[in-house]
Amino acid sequence: MSNVANVLGKFDVSIAELVKKYQAEGKKMIGVSPIHMPVEMVYASGMIPMGLWGGSGEVSAAKEYFPAFYCSIVQRVMEMSLTGQLDCLSGIMVSIQCDSLKALGQNIRRAVGDKIPYIHVAMAQNRKLECGVDFNETQYRKVKNQLEEIKGDFFSDEDIEKAIKLYNKSKKLMQEFVAVAADYPQIITPSKRSQVLTIANYMDRAEYVELLEELIAELKKEEVKPWDGKKIVTTGIMTSLPSLNEILEENKLAIVEDEVAEESRQFRTLVDEDTDNPIRALAKYLGDIEGCSVMYDADIFKADASGGQNSGQRGDAACFVHHVAVKGVYFFQWTCRSIGNGIPVIPGGGKEAVNSLGILFFQLPVERLQLSLVMLQRFQNV
Repeated sequence: MSNVANVLGKFDVSIAELVKKYQAEGKKMIGVSPIHMPVEMVYASGMIPMGLWGGSGEVSAAKEYFPAFYCSIVQRVMEMSLTGQLDCLSGIMVSIQCDSLKALGQNIRRAVGDKIPYIHVAMAQNRKLECGVDFNETQYRKVKNQLEEIKGDFFSDEDIEKAIKLYNKSKKLMQEFVAVAADYPQIITPSKRSQVLTIANYMDRAEYVELLEELIAELKKEEVKPWDGKKIVTTGIMTSLPSLNEILEENKLAIVEDEVAEESRQFRTLVDEDTDNPIRALAKYLGDIEGCSVMYDADIFKADASGGQNSGQRGDAACFVHHVAVKGVYFFQWTCRSIGNGIPVIPGGGKEAVNSLGILFFQLPVERLQLSLVMLQRFQNV
């Protein structure tokens, strides 16, 4: 008898439930904004990193700080901080990877910094240069000092190294899960897939690793059956909205791969292990990331999709949609001042390169789901 449903149920836990659990265990929590943040340092300190990815709900108080066209993720995080929903946190860590995040950090520090310590995470734009790594290492050491002050205790390089290895293990398991789940679209629906991947942003990573190992083992026992729907690749900032995944499921669209910031982009790249300087390893990790549109890359336009030294490294079209049965690539677009920030780097012609392989590329406005539904239904007839 299949045990997959029982294991999947263990991932079906709300953020509020996790918060209560960690509070009962006496663990402090640090809110962490998107994306590519040094969560390993938070974990090494003995505190739990809690992702700040917005969520559904009204935006009222935050309108005093942001205009209506601002990123809804940023607006929701600000709303939550102003209405006391983040008072459970012992600190809030915000990066500066886009103008909206810069404003979010400053507004949070101004509005609630007197009761929730604010941790500013500056990151070098030229992240691949040695001087960029030096800068990021310096900034991360400042972050470490702030985390120690919040925790009230020192944590060592050995603690950071252990956290790096734990998170690398989880990243490898998440990569494996994505590959295995692609064979079981009847079981791992878009909703279930999103649930398994995104809860990692809130769950104790050691606990998450145990659950994911169990789920993968159970999935592999299942029979692989033919799928009578279409297989797609998704990309964008986030695709975890329940209403969005319900639309995909109603139209029999199975996600077999993604380039989503909230999902695969967070676990595709590993941090170097067993170095004599784990903080520098975390700083170098930022420079090791390839093909992420929110990360500046001066050499990206030199990428050669025909087989040059950068081909595949930054994700040429064939590499990006390597599943031969994929019928469509879906870019789920959020309202963003830098409107293209969710599109993955695809050398050799961008979405036209994907189209040339006989695969359709759709841009769907997440915040206009009715329009997205019409476009999805048209795809069903292709």
